[in-house]
Amino acid sequence: MTEIAILVDDVSKCFPKRRSFASLMTSRALTQTSEGEGKWALRNISLEIPSGSSVGIIGLNGSGKSTLLEIIAGTLLPTSGSVHRQGRVAALLELSSGFNPDRTGTENVLLNGMVAGFARSEVEQRFDEIARFADIGQVLDHPVKTYSSGMLARLAFALHTVFTPDILIIDEILSVGDYFFQQKCYRRLAEMREAGVTQLFVSHDLALVRDLCDQTAYLRGGCLAYWGSSSAAIHRMMTDGPLCDPQAWPAHKGELPRESQISFADAVWQPRDGQESRLVGVRICREDGESTLIHTLGSHITIEVWFLTSPQDRDLIIGLAIKNRFDQTVTSINSSMLGCHGISHTGTALRCFEFELDLCLEGGEYSLRLGLNRPPESDETHYQSLDSTDWFGPITVNWDYQNDLAPFFGMFGLPMSGKLRSEHLLTTLASEGQV
Repeated sequence: MTEIAILVDDVSKCFPKRRSFASLMTSRALTQTSEGEGKWALRNISLEIPSGSSVGIIGLNGSGKSTLLEIIAGTLLPTSGSVHRQGRVAALLELSSGFNPDRTGTENVLLNGMVAGFARSEVEQRFDEIARFADIGQVLDHPVKTYSSGMLARLAFALHTVFTPDILIIDEILSVGDYFFQQKCYRRLAEMREAGVTQLFVSHDLALVRDLCDQTAYLRGGCLAYWGSSSAAIHRMMTDGPLCDPQAWPAHKGELPRESQISFADAVWQPRDGQESRLVGVRICREDGESTLIHTLGSHITIEVWFLTSPQDRDLIIGLAIKNRFDQTVTSINSSMLGCHGISHTGTALRCFEFELDLCLEGGEYSLRLGLNRPPESDETHYQSLDSTDWFGPITVNWDYQNDLAPFFGMFGLPMSGKLRSEHLLTTLASEGQV
């Protein structure tokens, strides 16, 4: 029978809505919180994690991943339910957790080692190994508060893995280190896995989860939506897409013709409840017509921009901008550039402009912004903005790099073609004395 390293039994967590210090202290002494007193971050989570396994926890922001890790690590108490752990736990939840900022790196290593239950002599014997793995040089003799995030990541990872724990818990900390340090960390993780260490990861890097984890828990809205193989969990998360509440129509919905009142249940952007807006919905559709924020590299998509017109509208322009995760503008284009000059209307109506494009962008996440504009007047130089979305998304461009050939290398693929010139060209040029 497989030994269980971590047993999560029907765990729920509610963060109470209390403000005063006295009530906060009182709430921490309680284990139960009523339904209406706060926000439930987790609901009835149960997991059995076998010893020596590598497990991922994925989900959108706010799904409860970090809260669950803290409860498993023992740094946060559940509102209900329980967690049982077998063996010594090392948790890298925050870069500065467990470090005294006014002490040097050397002093923090000694203090943390002894707090973990090791004798000072044991910590001193392993100190050189910790320093060698962290590889931050003489900075070890400086106060930790002077460290960069990368230095903190190096020291924290080295400290918690040199003294091999029974259970290692990591929350996104590896994303801070530089590329070559991350490689070294992954090698160490592989060695620890072979040694039988149970590993638990929270990460937004789905490729990392797929490669390192035997099983994965997918959280959605604080609930366990899936528990099983990592590839199936990732597929389920991608299929579900963003978690959002249905949004209400603008207050002037009643002014629209009945036949133009369409449903935006699958919109990827809508104005907030009660917000007066000329832009009323954005859909990003695959070729089968389904609107989603998850797409495949090279696929053909249609961005539908639904907006309201008025009798005063003349020469409206719809603009689109796309940025990557480095806040760089990938493209900025509008309906006029695409040959649709002067969107006008003589009455109130719901209209839709469609941007069609092939997603020749490298795999990753991108944000979008759309605007409804009017051309500048004779004495102006800039478009007049009638309405615009905020930056929303992100839209995810997936590329199965293990199974699909790369259609291009780089940030994006330019539309181009190629051909081989006929072989008789050299003979022709030679006869003319050009070669």
